[in-house]
Amino acid sequence: MARISVFVITKNEEARIKRCLESVSWADELVVVDSGSTDGTERACLEFTDRFIYNDWVNSNRQKQFALEQCSYDWVLSIDADEVVSLEMRRAIKELLSGKPSKVGYKVLRRNYYRERLVDFGVMHSKPELRLFRRDAGRFAPRAVHDKVVLDGPSGQIGGYLEHYNITSLSLWVEKNIRYGKVSAEDDFARGKRVTWRHFAALPSLFLRRYFLWKGILHGVLGFYFSAMPVFFRLHQYSIMWELQQNTKAKDSDGI
Repeated sequence: MARISVFVITKNEEARIKRCLESVSWADELVVVDSGSTDGTERACLEFTDRFIYNDWVNSNRQKQFALEQCSYDWVLSIDADEVVSLEMRRAIKELLSGKPSKVGYKVLRRNYYRERLVDFGVMHSKPELRLFRRDAGRFAPRAVHDKVVLDGPSGQIGGYLEHYNITSLSLWVEKNIRYGKVSAEDDFARGKRVTWRHFAALPSLFLRRYFLWKGILHGVLGFYFSAMPVFFRLHQYSIMWELQQNTKAKDSDGI
């Protein structure tokens, strides 16, 4: 069977990293890249691997690219500290690598959890993520937010699930989205993207699709919450981008 490296990036993940690494303890190599944990993350990781490496944080894509470059084997699996590889996904990977894979990368469905409760509706429905790929065929995109693997070649999909225990507190999730919204807006603006009134006008339909067509309405308060959050995120992001555009116009008009 082809050998595989698994890599994870961490910072202060003592509470979650053990379950994550236990789910991939079958891999030939575990690489953990840490950006300065002050809790027991390092101690927990060293129970599973001696490949615990420090690297300064710039953004998640840069950090994951660095982690990818530390891997030894031809096939790599990228997971986060709040994710768990299901038994079905493990079996699918082993079956795939015991033969001759026809693709250079593979996606897997990722399911989201709120306080151990599966949230598989609305915007939180299971989505395929490209996580398994040949080390020489993939790299992370040079952008500030939202991890993305750029693949040189065709991709397929494997069975099983990547279980994502990402939401332990709704208020903390709001704070996280506020931070992401600011970084995402600044990154999009720097890459030449601009917003118009059409972006703002589309926000009500964004909510309605998720709440009614994607059946958020059937799931009570959580259904409303997870249908409304994407609207809040976009409104926050668009507002920052609009102000950046106004500041640029003001500087141009002043001849700066």
